[in-house]
Amino acid sequence: MQRQVTTTDVQERRTLFTEVQRIFAEHVPALYFAAPEIYVAMSPRVANAVPVPSRPQVLWNADVLAVRPGGAR
Repeated sequence: MQRQVTTTDVQERRTLFTEVQRIFAEHVPALYFAAPEIYVAMSPRVANAVPVPSRPQVLWNADVLAVRPGGAR
């Protein structure tokens, strides 16, 4: 890949690019995805709370949040 990036010869660049593609296809590099874990503390009286990774984790849907009367259910 370093040689492919630094060469000025178009035909050599194509040849090297093809070789890089062959190596990638042969070895199938792994793809890693991050899945953040979020812990949100709140009263059990809060209804319709669905935490999400973006900030603010709970208030993104503030129009549907509610407080249950009485105690937790």
